[in-house]
Amino acid sequence: SLSSEVKEELGVLARAKQAVAGPGGAVEVTLSAGQKKACQQAMKKHLEGGNPTKMDVLLPDCKTEIGERNLTEVHVQAMIREMEGVEEARGLWMATKTGNPKLDAFRPVVIKLMRERFSVTRDELVTEFIAALGSCPLTDVQIRTLMRQYCLRDTSNSGKFNFKGELAM
Repeated sequence: SLSSEVKEELGVLARAKQAVAGPGGAVEVTLSAGQKKACQQAMKKHLEGGNPTKMDVLLPDCKTEIGERNLTEVHVQAMIREMEGVEEARGLWMATKTGNPKLDAFRPVVIKLMRERFSVTRDELVTEFIAALGSCPLTDVQIRTLMRQYCLRDTSNSGKFNFKGELAM
């Protein structure tokens, strides 16, 4: 029996192979290995800054990069799922590493929390970091820098980091 994750990925791949309705009728989109690689590189470059990004932002980047106007979100999702170091949470795609060794170790913990909660306090965050990594040597400035990428600005001064994206229940 296949896991639900494998079934979902197979479904995405099957939909990517289906014809896409274009202005002149049904148009089959077949990408060369070079086009696929160029699209993945464009997405990687976009995600390197660490900010979570919606698919509707990545899609135009890919269309522009490879010049394929019939490319759809389904095609891009199939390509991004094949990429290493990229994860999805709350309808947003993000890099698990950005090249900042001080913060990159903590990103998987934040992504996990994004999938589970609407918001998190600084103390809850530190507790999660310690549980997952054994310690939390980050300063308050480093924690805020990291969380600014994944959270909306807290205007209520509640002390909570409210995650970006949509929480699926």
